[in-house]
Amino acid sequence: MSADVWRHSLSFVVRFNNHFTGAPVATELPVRLEGSLVRPVAQRGGTERRHADGTYRYIDLRSGVHRVRWLPPFTRSYGGWISWEGLPEVTVPSAHPEDPIERDLWPAASAYVPPAMTAVRGKLSGTGVAGLEVRIDVPAGPWLHFTRSDDSGEFLYLLPHPIVPDAQGRLALRIEVERGARAVNGGEFRPAAAGSSFPASDFRVRPGVCSRIVFHVA
Repeated sequence: MSADVWRHSLSFVVRFNNHFTGAPVATELPVRLEGSLVRPVAQRGGTERRHADGTYRYIDLRSGVHRVRWLPPFTRSYGGWISWEGLPEVTVPSAHPEDPIERDLWPAASAYVPPAMTAVRGKLSGTGVAGLEVRIDVPAGPWLHFTRSDDSGEFLYLLPHPIVPDAQGRLALRIEVERGARAVNGGEFRPAAAGSSFPASDFRVRPGVCSRIVFHVA
């Protein structure tokens, strides 16, 4: 006796990565299609929509353009993550639906920082400090990453790549705001005992800790 077999067609695969580390976001996100709220397929034999490789997979979608929403409607962040880019738009059918469409997410200003990760939990102090691009790295670059300040001027910046400490065991860093268009006139650590205040955009932090710093922006 024969039976008809329904064959599903893969429409596309999407993955959301940590902007600073490049690793897939480990927690499951409420991924849906905007408008229809169609969810990705669950893992075989389970209920989780996030697969082991960090992807979310859609099957049997109608032809056309689909926008993928990774957070609940009318919200700007979810689960400690925020995006500074638009929602992914995918055209179905795709020539290579098995190739993941990758988008970056950023840790929100109040997000958890993994143990032993060098990070700066900063606050821009001054006028018009919401939504400004912030970059932090060693003074010579390579300036590969960025984030943006929130409505209160706060941000979280991770530094996962290796940086050679100076003779005092500190990491020499520099902050740029709006790619240098907004001058940084120094800052101070919170609490003050955590580090030395500084007069301009160069500062030093302890490796493997999350430093809280107020930066004064002109």
